Amino acid sequence: EVNTIHYTTVVSAYANAGEPEPAQRLLREMFEEYLVRGNSKVKPNIRSFNSVLSAWSKTSSPDAFESAEELFVKMGELYESGALEEPRGVISYNCLLNALAKNTHRVSDAVDKAESLL
Repeated sequence: EVNTIHYTTVVSAYANAGEPEPAQRLLREMFEEYLVRGNSKVKPNIRSFNSVLSAWSKTSSPDAFESAEELFVKMGELYESGALEEPRGVISYNCLLNALAKNTHRVSDAVDKAESLL
């Protein structure tokens, strides 16, 4: 039977291949399966989310930072609501800052944004 580890392994494979869109789609599918269908065996965890953040940090897609930031914010909201058991940590912040550094063309913009995140 499929569980969180199986899903997260595939999400990580997409992340390692630099494919954030399918990684995020799969994370969305996991969350839907957990929330809508009540399947607690596929509840996404911090590793699931960090894998998608990692995928966004590895791509040069023009909307990579915005997508990573949106997910990062969502992670905070989910933690506050109790739907995500662990808070964002060093890995989450590093992935977000890597996405920012890789996808911001002006250094001053990146520095300002990074400071606002910390």
